[in-house]
Amino acid sequence: MPIVTQEDADKIFACLKDLEFHYGEAVVSDNLELNKIYYDFDNWTIQRKDGSVVSKKKLKAEIEKVKIRDIEELWSSKYEDAWRTVRSELENLIFNSADGIIPNANKEYLMKFYTALDWRSIKSNMQFNDAWEWLCKEVLCLDEIDIPEEERGLPILDNAAEEMKHNLLLKFYRQYLNDSGVIYTHAMANLSNISFHFPVADEPETFNTSDNPLASLQYSTVRVFKGFYNLCLL
Repeated sequence: MPIVTQEDADKIFACLKDLEFHYGEAVVSDNLELNKIYYDFDNWTIQRKDGSVVSKKKLKAEIEKVKIRDIEELWSSKYEDAWRTVRSELENLIFNSADGIIPNANKEYLMKFYTALDWRSIKSNMQFNDAWEWLCKEVLCLDEIDIPEEERGLPILDNAAEEMKHNLLLKFYRQYLNDSGVIYTHAMANLSNISFHFPVADEPETFNTSDNPLASLQYSTVRVFKGFYNLCLL
């Protein structure tokens, strides 16, 4: 299991407490080390303190039940849960601005949110993708290493390049939500060098919420704020 910390490993393998693990010639007692060899779980020998062998099928099922959800939980608490409130505050400020300028109280939140969305989208960050494609396909040829269906972490991760990219992005997301790593550096650079401009339509009109829209919305008010999705970063 990738991007696992000591705390994660202790949670994942908590059900194995008081058991002894043999792998090859070694006795493994550290949970992080167990995580490193978990891919070869079928070749572990697991014993009780009295030396009797333990069936691995039930233990593996218990291990697989454990889910580390800190990325989802932090994403919600730091960004998604606050979005409706921030959006309402922005609407109020923009519609009531006499000179077209609003306070920057929510600028850091917005910049962090939008930077994260850039990396979390299906296509992910353009610069990261270009570098990854070059490294994995032209240098290492990892896209030529197929992963058997029964060994895939997710059905779409059908080769080594896709699996490594997925796991690396998970690592980046986790770092970001703890204010570190490459995405955080990107967000801070954006915060220092980019401003938000929120266009407001002169009359009701329909607009798309993305470059690949599933639906469009039309407001009935005279002035339509349309900057939350089609915003300009200058």
